[in-house]
Amino acid sequence: MGISNEPAEQSVSRAAVAVAAALAVVLVASCSDDAPAPPVTDAGALDAARPRADGGAVDGATVDAGAPDAARGDAGLPVADAGGGGGVVGPTITDFVPSGPITVRTGEVITGLRISSPDGPCIHGSDVTDVQITNNVIGPCGPTSEGVGVDLYVASRVRVDHNAFDDVASALYVIGAGGGTDLVFDHNLATRIRGPFPRGQLVQLNDVHGSGHRVLCNVSDQGAPGYLAGPEDHVNIFSSAGTAASPIEIAFNKIRGGGPSTSGGGLLAGDNDSAYVDVHDNVLVNPGQYGLAIAGGHDFRYLRNRVYAPDVLAWSNVGLYVWNQTAGAPCYGHEVRDNRVFYRNAAGAENHAWNADNCGPVAGWAENTWGDATLGPAMWDETFAACE
Repeated sequence: MGISNEPAEQSVSRAAVAVAAALAVVLVASCSDDAPAPPVTDAGALDAARPRADGGAVDGATVDAGAPDAARGDAGLPVADAGGGGGVVGPTITDFVPSGPITVRTGEVITGLRISSPDGPCIHGSDVTDVQITNNVIGPCGPTSEGVGVDLYVASRVRVDHNAFDDVASALYVIGAGGGTDLVFDHNLATRIRGPFPRGQLVQLNDVHGSGHRVLCNVSDQGAPGYLAGPEDHVNIFSSAGTAASPIEIAFNKIRGGGPSTSGGGLLAGDNDSAYVDVHDNVLVNPGQYGLAIAGGHDFRYLRNRVYAPDVLAWSNVGLYVWNQTAGAPCYGHEVRDNRVFYRNAAGAENHAWNADNCGPVAGWAENTWGDATLGPAMWDETFAACE
């Protein structure tokens, strides 16, 4: 489940990141942890999901952190109109100006930079709105779990798009402090997500509550095992919620690689209770300990995802699980339908799905294809029309 034992107050302390960058291509636009691990339960049988445990790179050369200010713009364009790049995943430009770590401010655009940090996050923002971070190479960031690519504390109307993340603790980590709207992470490429725990995510939302949150059309391409500590959960929705009218949307992403973590995996909602999350039309190949997971919460929909993990790896366990792991927290109203899964566990046995029967009826459970032998590695090369 990829969560943190670090209290939120410690995460806030990362606000003092110095601005040091160089003038680059100016995109004129203004755009718009964690908690202790759940109790460990001996799952025993092969058909059980494991409980929580503590437990091709882009060039990211170190850069001069003493240069002038970063490329910024504030022309008042909304976030949704400022991205460009069509279906390209990662940057749509090839020339980048070296930059040290950046503290982003409300109403700014960060673009055209190769950003690294010797200690702490590459980009940090606190109480920011109307921000876009686009067309950058981000990483390496600080060598500890603080070395996040984009680290935000209380943010709304932020778009992170068409960036290449490499050698980062996590790509995007957001603490919402109970709020936040319109956080969009799309068309990004991430390699060498390295943790260590509690980081290790492509995206983690922590206590983010509001509408308009989307994780779309990204590629997280990791090794098996991953670099250093490797990825935890590629996407983790922790104590966060969309709304009934505007669920958190995680869609059209391609996820590959996982381990050596024996707790992390692909896409997880409901970590320590969450609500209103839609996970649909994603492709996952050997993504770690599990492929797709519901660990609590209410009103999630997992639709039309494909999970393929034929390799027998030391950390492999189960393709998809539904299991409330937060004592006393609600778990109900879930739909799991039209997913296709082929998954082998560490013993080499097929272990495609497991329902712990502690989240109430799961709509559509009988309408998935468990053990779909038609899945194969070629699906990684497919494209999504919705991302063009």
